[in-house]
Amino acid sequence: MVYRATTVLLIGLLVIFIPDVDSPAAQTATYIGIGYILAPFLLAYYWAWNRPARALERRPLEGNARSREEVRRLMFAKMTYGRLALAVVFAFATVWKVSAKNDVLHGWGVLWLIFAAVLVVFAGIQAFRKWRYERT
Repeated sequence: MVYRATTVLLIGLLVIFIPDVDSPAAQTATYIGIGYILAPFLLAYYWAWNRPARALERRPLEGNARSREEVRRLMFAKMTYGRLALAVVFAFATVWKVSAKNDVLHGWGVLWLIFAAVLVVFAGIQAFRKWRYERT
C-alpha cells in the first residue's frame, strides 16, 4: 500500500514540476524517483534474504569438515547419467538451432561447433569418472 502511494506521489510531482515528459530533466527525475521508491524495498529484501545467515553466524560448528573422499562421493551421487546425457542432447540441439540461422562450418560459426564438442567431451569425461568411481 505504501509503495502505491509513493508511486502515485512520484507521478504527481513529476506532472506538477516537470510538464515536458521528453526532456532529459524529466527522465533523470523519473529514474531518481524510481530509485527512491525501490531503495527501501531492496534494503528490506536484502535484510530478509540474509536473515538465516545472521541467525546461524554464532552457532558452533558440528563435527569435522568433510574429507575429500566424502565430497567426491557426494558429488558423484548428485551427478546422474541422465543429466550428462541431457548435456550431450543440449549440445547437439544448440548446434542444430544455430545452424538454421548461421553457417556453423565457416567463420565465427565454428565456435558453436567447438562449444558443442567441448560440452560433449566434458560430459563424456564426467561419465567415465563417475563410472570408474562407482566400479571401485
